[in-house]
Amino acid sequence: SRFTVEGTTVLAGATEVSSGGLLVTGDLTVTGGFFLDGDVDLTGTLTVGAPGDGHDLRVYGADAGSYVRWNSGSNLLEVAGDTELADVTVAGAATVVGPAALSGGASVA
Repeated sequence: SRFTVEGTTVLAGATEVSSGGLLVTGDLTVTGGFFLDGDVDLTGTLTVGAPGDGHDLRVYGADAGSYVRWNSGSNLLEVAGDTELADVTVAGAATVVGPAALSGGASVA
């Protein structure tokens, strides 16, 4: 069966939903941390923070030490590990730390 939430519902303490999933109609507000184990499908826009109130975001790769991180404190996009970037456009200043190889129609001005 599916656990369905409509309107305002408060779940206090440890709450586990399994066997069919969770359907939320309307807004879902989570106060505190939460953990998702398994695949998550998202249709629409994922917004992290708000203008002037950003948050860090990290996405891990399959290899140890590989990740992409948005550091909101320094407005810096970090790409760690051996990474290939394709079709990248940077508007404004960019800094590359460490070795870099440019190929194809790449140029540095």
